[in-house]
Amino acid sequence: MKNRILTSAKAIIAAASIAFVASSPVNAAVIYIGDSQGNTAQYDTSTSTLSALGNLSGLTSPGQIIGIAYDEMSDSVLHLDRNGARLYSTHTGTGASSLLYSGALAQNFQGGAAKGGILYGIDESTQRLRGINLTGFVDAGITGDVLPNHSHALGKDATTGQLYVGAGGNGIREVSDAGVVSGTLLATPGVGFEDLAVFGDDFLVASYGADLHLVDGITGTSSIFLTGAQLSSVGLGSSISGVDLRSSLVTVSEPGVFGLMAVGMLGLAMLRRRRIAA
Repeated sequence: MKNRILTSAKAIIAAASIAFVASSPVNAAVIYIGDSQGNTAQYDTSTSTLSALGNLSGLTSPGQIIGIAYDEMSDSVLHLDRNGARLYSTHTGTGASSLLYSGALAQNFQGGAAKGGILYGIDESTQRLRGINLTGFVDAGITGDVLPNHSHALGKDATTGQLYVGAGGNGIREVSDAGVVSGTLLATPGVGFEDLAVFGDDFLVASYGADLHLVDGITGTSSIFLTGAQLSSVGLGSSISGVDLRSSLVTVSEPGVFGLMAVGMLGLAMLRRRRIAA
């Protein structure tokens, strides 16, 4: 009988330990969404809250923004104005916007992924990956493959830093920091791309329509993540052309985990009492 009680208590303790591990940190995200005129919104996945972030009012009007990038170093959303040859910035804390750069390096520059002080983008005219060093705004000297036909979208995995390129009719592919493109990672029939962001095992896609889409990372099928009505309510226009995110670790524990841990502690107490009695 004593051995049976000990075995049961140990099983409870082991289950509680597993439950504790199950409550380890998981990724949450703040998603940034932009339209072709530089209006920006943010969506907090931990609270399911959508709110306006900022706009470019008072600055030189953009020609056409295709792609945004969250820059961790400046804690800002960068807007790539491919037609106006400009880069704008909107600070995620204050919502204040500024003109960062105007010149030839930003001409036909679209997509957008920032890491390590470099803003990566796609040169629309050459269909190759390019980079702009955000310190001094000089060309990063990237020479690589010609990208799949009509590539507009560029994004990165916020955890690994891996870059991805998306092209209508050509799906999603990995691309190295040097511009070397892999084979098709995910076929996405019927999905149009202007910008993309890695979201867990899936992809968020801006396709120059009113909605923000979610593309399944296994099937490649698309569904609406945020509707045009939702985005319009926080000041975005009908041409959603940019998406990126900031990920962070949060601890999520289910109520059952806490209950199982409590039972495990009770098991420990039982063990101690049995040993004292012996």
